[in-house]
Amino acid sequence: MEDTGRSKGCGIVEFETAAEAQQAIDTLTDTDLNGRNIWIREDREDRGPNRASAAASAANGGAVQVNHLAGRQLYVGNLSFDTTWQDLKDHFNIEDCPVQRAEVGQHPDGRSKGWGTIRYANPEQANAAIQNLNGTELDGRVIEVRLDNQALA
Repeated sequence: MEDTGRSKGCGIVEFETAAEAQQAIDTLTDTDLNGRNIWIREDREDRGPNRASAAASAANGGAVQVNHLAGRQLYVGNLSFDTTWQDLKDHFNIEDCPVQRAEVGQHPDGRSKGWGTIRYANPEQANAAIQNLNGTELDGRVIEVRLDNQALA
């Protein structure tokens, strides 16, 4: 909530496990909630282990969980400041490789940062997108497409 009592239009939901969170992302993204299209993503504000990972690690005797985004999420650089998440998603929806999530990095005031991320269901789809779309033109700019090193940790 803002100081005025008005909703910011977003919320955070915590899940017991990473698998439950991923299921919510997979099933609820691009669905309608009270007449508004909703977009679900992993909260990346805290780069450290999330509560679900920490709980699972403790339950497994300290075993480290594998990052569920590794190899599935791409970084897209050199975007036009006019490119929207929908433009990005449309460009990356190639045959047999549907995009699960598209995001354009934004400053707090809503201005584009000129980069984005794309998430696919599996690493094979992500690699196909790199092969087919790296060096292509989107909104008048030649884009760079590679694995997202923020998702590789």
